[in-house]
Amino acid sequence: MRVAVDLSPLVRPFPASIRRLTRSILDRVEARGDVEIVGVAPPDRGLLGAWRQVGLPRAARRRGARLIHCFGSSFPLAAGLPTVQTVHECPWLHGASENAGSRHRFWTRAGRARATRTCTPSEGVARDLRELGHGERLRVVPWGVGPEFSPGRDDTDGRLEAALDELPRAPFVLCPAAAGRPKKRVDRVVAGAAAAGLAVAVTGRGEVPAGARALGEVPEELLPALSAPNLQSRPHSCTCGRRGSCFAPYTPSVLLAARQNANSLSAANKLLIRCAWAGTPAF
Repeated sequence: MRVAVDLSPLVRPFPASIRRLTRSILDRVEARGDVEIVGVAPPDRGLLGAWRQVGLPRAARRRGARLIHCFGSSFPLAAGLPTVQTVHECPWLHGASENAGSRHRFWTRAGRARATRTCTPSEGVARDLRELGHGERLRVVPWGVGPEFSPGRDDTDGRLEAALDELPRAPFVLCPAAAGRPKKRVDRVVAGAAAAGLAVAVTGRGEVPAGARALGEVPEELLPALSAPNLQSRPHSCTCGRRGSCFAPYTPSVLLAARQNANSLSAANKLLIRCAWAGTPAF
């Protein structure tokens, strides 16, 4: 099957996580050999939205694609081909303002009516989308963990302590890219961590709540060593079933259970909790 993929996350400004996701998925799908990827990139300049409505579907049809896949919520509305959108979050349903503007809301609504499939990375976001009217065309496809985040020591492990003055020396909760971003709900993580007797470290640029340690911007080459959970240890996922933030009632028990496995975690002796305000897992 030949699938046209919108490569704009790789050539235009996008969050690092979306770039990594796009690149990793393409590499792994191509390695399988059962899907032919046709990468379609926008021009260096010009309106990305206009290109996605005209240039992307035109190129996909010209190159014989049978499907268009977009790694973001915006997608061609009249492509003449089956189209897949990806909705990563619905922050406006949880009182957050980041990525909650009219453009994001429009594409979430449009996917309900016009996308062939809507993919989302977590059951939490899927619950939000069902609340907004998405039905049987919705699919949950959890994000994976790439090999660069696999456990084990490498030459970056010994550089963490030297590079990050505030890095805790005991098991701690890591909140990646959460500084200055209220939607990450670090305040709830701090409350849960305090009940479990754990420190909280936050990366990114901006203020952090009282009780958390600010690590600042972390060099790209140190991110895998900093944030890699040991996959041989048992992951502890939040299964509260609530829509939206689930740290408040469940974080203490999750952290206490994970803390018992601290010796089996990676060399940095840390615990990783991914942003769970929208329902992603807690490790």
